Amino acid sequence: MPVRLKNTKYYETARKLRKYFKEFSPGEVIPPVDELTALTGNSHGTVIKALSCLNAEAVIYKPKGRKRYVISNSLKGYKGSLAFIRSDFPTYSFLEGQIMRMLETSGWNIEHRIFHSFRTVGFEELLKGCSGGFLVPTAEHPERALVSKLKRLDKPVVYMNEYWSDIDINFIGVDNYAVGNMAMEYLMKIGHRDIMVLMDQPHCPSSDERVRGAFEYIKRAGENNVKFYDIHLQNYQLSREMVYHKIRSYFNEHGLCHSAIFATSFEGALGVMRACNELNISIPRQLSLICYEGESDFSDYVFPQLTSIKVDVNNYARRALAVIEGLIKEKDYGVVRKEFVKPFINFGASCLSWG
Repeated sequence: MPVRLKNTKYYETARKLRKYFKEFSPGEVIPPVDELTALTGNSHGTVIKALSCLNAEAVIYKPKGRKRYVISNSLKGYKGSLAFIRSDFPTYSFLEGQIMRMLETSGWNIEHRIFHSFRTVGFEELLKGCSGGFLVPTAEHPERALVSKLKRLDKPVVYMNEYWSDIDINFIGVDNYAVGNMAMEYLMKIGHRDIMVLMDQPHCPSSDERVRGAFEYIKRAGENNVKFYDIHLQNYQLSREMVYHKIRSYFNEHGLCHSAIFATSFEGALGVMRACNELNISIPRQLSLICYEGESDFSDYVFPQLTSIKVDVNNYARRALAVIEGLIKEKDYGVVRKEFVKPFINFGASCLSWG
């Protein structure tokens, strides 16, 4: 689920100073704060906070007995610039933020590039001055013209998050098929058979793959009591609100006829929890609940703590870094690399053994 990246003044100031300091030699004393304040156009306090951030990243350090920061040896590894290309939707996910931070601490300068529509995007311009980049798409299916543009580029671009099996381009994303498999495997392991698979997101490759993974595991297990419930969510609708109304109506009509629910997103799980709370259905005593949470940690802040399937953000970021650096090093852009990051189960208190 998207969350807003900390786009604070000191974060942006730190990014500007990080780029500026790459012009200095290791061991060189940085300019006085007053000079950096004039350079960045920000307040004295903002610059001080940005320098503390860069000190924590080991970009600069303060030798014992010295009052001024100096440039650390880590900047020797400056590798160039990478473009982070995304639509003009106003938020960054925590995952994307972590990838950018890992790229920056690995010697890459990040250039933020924005496009409005796949139909009008010009990659040559967006990649100007960069060795390559990541493309964070919208949920819409990429048109043939877009794929052709990507394949004609003389720089590598890695497509993130949404995997389209019919498109042969560089990609990194979560193994959503494994998400569905893991959810069903765990619920059946602890005795559940009357399970609802709740499609609480608009249909797109990631959510469809979670459902496919769940039902293929069910098929292999030889079970037939699992129900698929699609709330037919549209892109403009709020998942948790729709799920709340749909699940409440469903239980009012059919009663509590399932022992567990697998929600394809954390938003859907929130809707289920509200409906159950108002209907006096106890989670997990009467109904177990597991969901896909992705990179967030919101499940730790609800009661009962949700059992969820998550992604190791640091592992994802390391894999993304390895993919783009491998493509740049090989310089054989005809070779397509696809990386699927395996999820894991974060055990909470929303599931109990059944039977």
